[in-house]
Amino acid sequence: MAINPARRQPSTPSKQPAPTPFWRSRGFWIYVVVLLVVNYALMFFFTGGPSRITVPYTTFYQQVQSANVKDLNAVGNSLQGDFKKPVTVGSVSGTSLRQPKTSCSLPVLVTARW
Repeated sequence: MAINPARRQPSTPSKQPAPTPFWRSRGFWIYVVVLLVVNYALMFFFTGGPSRITVPYTTFYQQVQSANVKDLNAVGNSLQGDFKKPVTVGSVSGTSLRQPKTSCSLPVLVTARW
């Protein structure tokens, strides 16, 4: 039996390596880390918000009586809000307050404005 030169054996197709997914490249991870650092820096510098001063209950109550409380929110175990005018407590002055909740009930003043 002779081998026919015109008839070639089918060669196996050369398999090229599959392209690696983009998340496995070093450049992708450097890009992600840089984005996270920029995000953290922006959040740190631009969302600090006002620093709140801790106000004793008697001072807080006096400010409520003199209508110097602009707004008030119950957050967790504390009351947070803003004064209309700056209040000085000891050596600290500010317009943002933080009052730890106590077991006593606070008087609620509701003013309807229509």
